[in-house]
Amino acid sequence: MKKTLAITLPLIVMTFSMFAIQSTFASALTVDILVDATRDGGTWWYPQEDPFNPGSPHQGKDLADYLKSLGYLVTELSEGTTIDLDLLNQYDIVIAIGAAGDYSEDEINAYKSYASCGGALLLLTDHHGERCNLLPSFGLDFRGNSVGNNDVDTFATHPITSGVSTLTYGVGSGLISYCSDANIIGWLSEDTFIDLNDNDFQDPGEPSGAPVLGYMYHGAGKIVFFGDVNGAIEAVEQPFTDNYLNWLLFAAPQPVIPEVPLGTVVASAAMIIALAAYIAMPKLRKKQISITP
Repeated sequence: MKKTLAITLPLIVMTFSMFAIQSTFASALTVDILVDATRDGGTWWYPQEDPFNPGSPHQGKDLADYLKSLGYLVTELSEGTTIDLDLLNQYDIVIAIGAAGDYSEDEINAYKSYASCGGALLLLTDHHGERCNLLPSFGLDFRGNSVGNNDVDTFATHPITSGVSTLTYGVGSGLISYCSDANIIGWLSEDTFIDLNDNDFQDPGEPSGAPVLGYMYHGAGKIVFFGDVNGAIEAVEQPFTDNYLNWLLFAAPQPVIPEVPLGTVVASAAMIIALAAYIAMPKLRKKQISITP
């Protein structure tokens, strides 16, 4: 009996340990995605009205369902929810739709802190991107609405655009100016222009082939930005969808070189010199002694 118990106990412990390891590993692989559609302007939730139901038909449902089919856990927010850092930090990717209505200063700071600390953001806007302050707070000035063929057909080489020949642009806005950290990897076709005054006519200064897709780093975080919601994004166009998801989840963050105050550098150099002198002194004394008559 004792022998049987001695054999059985290690097996039980080993089985429990393996189960715990598998559970931990599975938990580590869980991907949580937040869709912040609190300022979507109808681009995500249409045709629903409050109260919103993620299980009922709406324009963003195909993308949400696709993410769930990959095993990801998806939370969709509707208007009236306040964004804070504690909320954002629960998610591996945040899809933020800044299409209509401004965020508070605290909410903007929460987004910046989330990204700085290693968060992954898909920043989206739609026609008249100037109606929301989220993307401009990251140095991305989307304006007007796209008129013409409405597709993206010019791309820079990047993992996000790998295998992509064209993307549907369901009347979005154009990137009129952007910060130096932004890397542009997608442009509208030359027969699509950005109408800045809503007269459906291309006036002087209204650009054709405007930039609309790109990526940037913010601290330890990664950001993909796109100026339309209802086209390629909600249509789950491939391989674009898998590309941006994989980049946000798995691409290495930008190396951050810490800034060291000049005084610290000088003090460290002085310490190294002093240490070298201290080590060398016994050898010098021995040499002096050896040559003394």
